[in-house]
Parts: sequence; C-alpha cells; structure tokens
Amino acid sequence: MKYLLSIHLIVICSVTYCQTGSIKGSLRMPETNIPFKYVFVELEQNGTTINYGRSDTAGTYLFEGIKPGMYSLFVSEIGYRPLRIDSIYLLNDSSVTLNITYPVPCVASNDIKPACFGGHTDHIIPVKYGFPNEAMMRQAKKGKIHLGGCLKYGCDPRYYCTIHKKELY
Repeated sequence: MKYLLSIHLIVICSVTYCQTGSIKGSLRMPETNIPFKYVFVELEQNGTTINYGRSDTAGTYLFEGIKPGMYSLFVSEIGYRPLRIDSIYLLNDSSVTLNITYPVPCVASNDIKPACFGGHTDHIIPVKYGFPNEAMMRQAKKGKIHLGGCLKYGCDPRYYCTIHKKELY
C-alpha cells in the first residue's frame, strides 16, 4: 500500500510541476501590414491537433499551457492557400512568438505539374471545380480527375496526389 501511495504521489508531483510554455503571434496581410482577423490557426504535434482557434480582432493568436516539444502551426482561411509552419521547438517554461504574413501569394504555373510531397510526379491528377456533369463523374470514378467542389476561390488546389491523398497547388 505504501508503494502504491508513493507512486501516486510521485506522479501527482511530476504532473503538477510540469513546466509548460506558449506559442503566440500575429497574422498580418502582405504589403499593407493590416491585421488579418478571425483566421483559423491550428497547433499540431505528430499529426495530432493539440489546440486550435481563430485570430482575434488585432490578428493575434495565443496557445498557452503547451508542453515542451516539436510542433507545427497550420493557418488557413476559406479562399486562401493554407500555410503550414513546421519545426517549432518549444522549451520548458518558454514562449515562442511567430509573426506571420498571411495569406501567402498564390504562385503556380499553369504549365507545370507539381511534384508531390513525397517527391514523385506520377499518380498526380488534375482537380476540377464546378457542379459535376456525367462526364466528370465518369472521369472521377476512373481516377482521371479529382472533384474539388462546386465553388472556386482564388488559390485552390490544381492537382491531387492519389497515393498520398494530398491536394497540390
């Protein structure tokens, strides 16, 4: 019984005194430096969402009580190209500040098919937008195109990797 009580006490003490940090920053629009309000910001660790929210009226975001480790920050808004920032390393009892210019420009050549994140250029199909007709549905079922949705915004994905199930710009 004393052994179990000792282990329980050690676990409680280690959790109670675990040092945490914060990841914070601001989102600013390019060229104008105006705060980008209400943008979706997600904090991930090893592909798992740790915390998420939206930037406030000043374009700032804050994630508190974060355990030390390596993180990724994902910024997105409808109609804009998403932004992912990897390798954010948080130390014990520290704060990381990331001031981000967003949205990133949509730079894509219509002539060049992009390489996938895995580096390959095969198994990449075009993304088609709009209400699909019968021909589009047949092509999608055959794996010749990927249906992107009825609405098209300024910087939507143009290609899709059928191996990694990722949209490419």
